Amino acid sequence: GKLMVTHGFIVAQDSGASAKRHFQRLGTSVLIGHTHRAGIFHRRNQTGDHAAYENGCLCQLNGLGYAQFPDWQQAFSVVDVFPGGLFNVTLLRILARRAFIYGGTVVRRK
Repeated sequence: GKLMVTHGFIVAQDSGASAKRHFQRLGTSVLIGHTHRAGIFHRRNQTGDHAAYENGCLCQLNGLGYAQFPDWQQAFSVVDVFPGGLFNVTLLRILARRAFIYGGTVVRRK
């Protein structure tokens, strides 16, 4: 479709900044996971509407050993792809390591 999905190779300091830099380098909408952060960047230009996403992570945020308080967010993405390559990304934050909200429904860890 019209969304590039890649591990990622650029790290910037703030949430969404790495996604923005990937868009600037690649020139297309992109979903990355490299930074372990959750963030979104939007841009409209002569080629249309674009978005760049940082996917977040599913790993533990404590007990890493090398980083006491990493600036990471637990999250994941649901990507819907439509005819013609159009897409929608829903970034789902994991709340208090126990739940997320999707389609108006709270999904909790048992």
